[in-house]
Amino acid sequence: LAGYNSEVQITKCFSTGDINGRDNIGGLIGANRYGEVTSCYSTAAVKGQSYTGGLIGSSEYCLLVDCYSAGNVTGENLTGGLIGWSELPDSFVIACFWDIESKYLA
Repeated sequence: LAGYNSEVQITKCFSTGDINGRDNIGGLIGANRYGEVTSCYSTAAVKGQSYTGGLIGSSEYCLLVDCYSAGNVTGENLTGGLIGWSELPDSFVIACFWDIESKYLA
């Protein structure tokens, strides 16, 4: 959906398919800065090297609410089922999950 999101609200969106790249690779957003993501999901299979996430590759100063990812995620460094890397405590994740039972993290 977006390679880079800065200060934009994304609501009620989804992605499917295969997503491959190097860094800042996510099923919905590659890099999310000061953005808000609400009621979104991804079932995409995501493959990257660093900052690789099932929904968002990297997140800084963001709000993520009521979202999930349910795709396979493969990465070498800073890889996560929902978010590859997040700036904490300045990012907030509320009522979100990665469906670990149906997919794998490698």
